[in-house]
Amino acid sequence: MRILKCIYIYFVGIALISAQSEQTIYSPESLGISNKKLNELKSRLHEFVDHGQLAGIQTAIIKNGKLVFFDSYGYANIEDQIRLNDSSIFRIFSMTKPITSIALMQLYEAGMFKLEDPIHLYIPAFKTMKVFKEDSIVDAEKDIRIIDLLRHTSGITYGRSANLTLNEMYQKAQLEEARNLAAFAEKLGALPLLFEPGTNWEYSYATDVCGYLIEILSGKPLDKYLEEFILKPLEMDNTYVQLPLVKLNKQAPV
Repeated sequence: MRILKCIYIYFVGIALISAQSEQTIYSPESLGISNKKLNELKSRLHEFVDHGQLAGIQTAIIKNGKLVFFDSYGYANIEDQIRLNDSSIFRIFSMTKPITSIALMQLYEAGMFKLEDPIHLYIPAFKTMKVFKEDSIVDAEKDIRIIDLLRHTSGITYGRSANLTLNEMYQKAQLEEARNLAAFAEKLGALPLLFEPGTNWEYSYATDVCGYLIEILSGKPLDKYLEEFILKPLEMDNTYVQLPLVKLNKQAPV
């Protein structure tokens, strides 16, 4: 199983938008929002579809917890001419990052770790890290801390950095072919960092490591933890780590 597919591609859903679309749509004017401006916005958004820039677009505006605007326009599947509607399901890609980070912070609030904790306390694969210094690979002076994972200052990358040598190492490691998060972490921990932890910022696989930390700290598989402590409490009934086959026909292709 590919780790990225597990966390970032098959984590699909319509999240709060569809849930809100089933609720009452309140008068925008009653909440200080101009109907005229909303209609102008609607027309402008529809232009993206009419001009062929997007297959479809769905918009929800919520103020003070009340839905004041919901609009679906265009196609969920333009090839099959399937119209977009309030039951369409989308891949949410990197919006899984805040969901995963919130899940980890729940465990922080439960007192299970400190933000400044080195991650090697929980994942030994990150105990002795190497780091690029100019054209050389040397021992890292700093540990990766959990806070570094959360803010993408760990030195981990996506293998698409400005360092071409490191990118090649990521490619050869075949991280996405890891069978589970534990195997993924082992592979990732063997790669050098782009920079010393806490000294720079780089969008990265750090959230995957957060996912593994959730598994270690909670004793639950990541998908089960998210379902129990995030999705069910928020009644995100159409958001899944892996979309059930019976709902595959509702998924908007990308």
